[in-house]
Amino acid sequence: IPSSFFPKTGEVGTGVEGRNLISANGRDGVQVNGDAARVAVEGNLIGTAADGRPVLGNARAGISVWTPFNRVGGLPSGTGNFVGGNFDVGVVLVTEDAHDNVVQANTIFSNRSHGVQITVDAGNNRVARGGGF
Repeated sequence: IPSSFFPKTGEVGTGVEGRNLISANGRDGVQVNGDAARVAVEGNLIGTAADGRPVLGNARAGISVWTPFNRVGGLPSGTGNFVGGNFDVGVVLVTEDAHDNVVQANTIFSNRSHGVQITVDAGNNRVARGGGF
């Protein structure tokens, strides 16, 4: 899915230069909820150490998305997230409000539960390794 598919209204990380290390939190590493929509979560190390090893984790999901029209990762170089070592799922799309989201071109590994989980009521979401649909 091209970056222009969802014009952004917020960002968590901006690729390699603006990446965040988001680990060892008592809950989810990143939670997109409330009024947040059209958020891009890209280029971050989530649940890992600075070198990308999955040793720190977050107590729950690496990334949880509760709202529509968000993007986790992406096609441009450096926009994929490294999500590993979390004590629950890597990425979870939760509730009927979490629709029309894209999870693409991330490295998701060594989480205690699923890599990507979409709850039953979260509809019309897209998950891909890379190249698009």
